[in-house]
Amino acid sequence: MKAYSVDLRSKIVAAHLDQKLSIRKTAEIFACGKSLVQKLVKPQKIEGNLQPKPRGIPRVNSSKLIWQKAKFVHY
Repeated sequence: MKAYSVDLRSKIVAAHLDQKLSIRKTAEIFACGKSLVQKLVKPQKIEGNLQPKPRGIPRVNSSKLIWQKAKFVHY
């Protein structure tokens, strides 16, 4: 599933914070879950960030992987 656009995220957060709507009412208006509204409002209050988090498996540098393996092997 794709991340919600930043435009939609900002509209949801604005409806909750600026218009003083409850989380349930905001979720009902935008036809989304109340957990989504909570997940969008919290980072906005703390960091001021509405960008989606990176998705997928983080790639590990092969040299770093070799170093980590070497730490566990005792000669």
